[in-house]
Amino acid sequence: MKNIIHFYFLLNIIALFLIELVYAKNGNEKINFAYKKYKKTKNKELSKKDKFYMIFVNNTSPYQKRENEVMTLNSLIDDIQDLIIDNKDTYKDPSVLEELEENGQLRKRNSGESNLVYLISSVESKSVLYAYLSPYVVNSVRELPNIIACEPNHGLQFFSYYNTRDIQLEANWKNFTIRDESDLHLSLISQGKFSDDLVNKYDTNFYYPESAGKDIDIFIIDSGFNFDYREFSNVDERIVKCGYNITNGKVYNMASTTNCHVPTIQDDHGTEVADVAAGNIHGVANKANVYGFLLNEQDMLHEADILAGLQYIKKNLFRPYKAVINLSLGGFYSLSEKYETLDYLQELITEMSNAGAVFVVAAGNEAVEAYSERYNEACYPCSFKDVICVGAIDTVGINNIEYPTWDMINTNIMKTANYVKADFSNYGQVVDIYGPGYAKVEYKTFKNKLMGGIDGGTSFSTPIIAGVAATIMSEHPKMKFTTESMLTYLTKLAEKDMIGDLTQKDHNLFINNGKHIVYSSNNIYDGCGVRSGNKMCEDACCSIDGHCTREMKSCRTDQGCQIKYGLFMTIMSPEFGRCGFGYGICPYGTCCSYDGYCGKSENYCGIGCQVDYGFCKKEYIFE
Repeated sequence: MKNIIHFYFLLNIIALFLIELVYAKNGNEKINFAYKKYKKTKNKELSKKDKFYMIFVNNTSPYQKRENEVMTLNSLIDDIQDLIIDNKDTYKDPSVLEELEENGQLRKRNSGESNLVYLISSVESKSVLYAYLSPYVVNSVRELPNIIACEPNHGLQFFSYYNTRDIQLEANWKNFTIRDESDLHLSLISQGKFSDDLVNKYDTNFYYPESAGKDIDIFIIDSGFNFDYREFSNVDERIVKCGYNITNGKVYNMASTTNCHVPTIQDDHGTEVADVAAGNIHGVANKANVYGFLLNEQDMLHEADILAGLQYIKKNLFRPYKAVINLSLGGFYSLSEKYETLDYLQELITEMSNAGAVFVVAAGNEAVEAYSERYNEACYPCSFKDVICVGAIDTVGINNIEYPTWDMINTNIMKTANYVKADFSNYGQVVDIYGPGYAKVEYKTFKNKLMGGIDGGTSFSTPIIAGVAATIMSEHPKMKFTTESMLTYLTKLAEKDMIGDLTQKDHNLFINNGKHIVYSSNNIYDGCGVRSGNKMCEDACCSIDGHCTREMKSCRTDQGCQIKYGLFMTIMSPEFGRCGFGYGICPYGTCCSYDGYCGKSENYCGIGCQVDYGFCKKEYIFE
């Protein structure tokens, strides 16, 4: 029987194909995302600003002959240019005209030639000129002969396979950003379960709130750190530093605050964990502050150093309701023995959590129950109260494969079969939630060599959940999160009962950041509902598993029929106060909470409210 009383890092379970990133020699290389945000365009000329206008000209006026059309058009161009030049003082923003003037483009040219007014298109009956006009000038142009209309650009946008309005309504984000062609560990957490029988092509986008952890502190107590590279280059909008060396129960300042390693042990585990939590490309919360605390693990990790690190944070850096503490480490202890160390650490964690810290810890990689009365052992800090303990799923599909190839794991495409517990992950009643078991990382070694690859283990599932917690806290700055209330919030958001290879006593919850709609990147669907791009059924019901059907049982509201997407048969819950699958809908005007109870408060109608069983967000679901 194990009786391990020291902490150890939950290191990656496989030597997972680390590769040197030779393409990124410049540590300060700027990262550009391809997402373009389009604002809603008002189709009214109400702002009274200088604008570019399309000027529609009548080519078939009864007062002109066909052979005079070109001459008339040239004369009209001259007249409009004269109006612009003579009325420059009517422009509220003359910078465009001034720039043209500097370039010599306001000089009078041959008749019909102008860079200020020019022909852009013509058909038999009409021509279209284009010009930059002030409100005064546009009114004058409208009075000229043969002018049909002057219209500004109304504004178009590129159509995408995702629906911006649907995302904002569902996730309740103020604004959001999209990182396209993202890592698998990121795209997975911003959509519901991907089913290849409903969605034709997996959506690799990562959708997340624009706040992205802004003004939230992520503290990582770990091994070596190097923040001097592009994943942490945005120091103009956040704090990123290490510089804290914990040795023999004391915290020492280090000479560098960006490259922090123990001379005798060169380990980059801390940098990788930080990258997954908050890196620019590979991180969940890329605007969060990051503080790295270096554990001087000469022979083993010492509990005293963990205590010292937490005490230092509490005394010097802690801001209530702004702190997320990541511990990708742990150890097993005998349940039959009493450890004052564990009692004290529990008390410290509870005290800090009650004051507004969120603790996220790893479940471990032994493939056993994290808390087992049968084997008289428990993994800590996972088994503590006031922590969020994180397990892992097999996102890349290599369970029970001893020697996976690079092609097996180097993917950003999810397969439906991979929603199963990772074969290395600890599990059980103290494991609160599960995240991706593998993550793509990029890090700079202690020798300043840029490396990258795929790493696995609950060490990397943990910072994913820590990053999600940070984004939630930044998106809702008025909410005072503790570990307990954050776990409740994450439970409400989580995808439920979708992980295979778990027992009924396990918490079958997979992390989600608030967006559950599953899109197909080629816009081809074979189903309906939230897991099929919000597609509707025609003259049929949308079943709980996302298929259009007229089968009576699948149309019943007590069987999970998705009532927003087709026909449905209303079944009221026979048990007062209960709702959800197996029960049915709540009485009119009440909401069904995430855990299946009817009510009217925010706890019932807010985050996690079940839209198929009652009201949600004060909007009647049947409308």
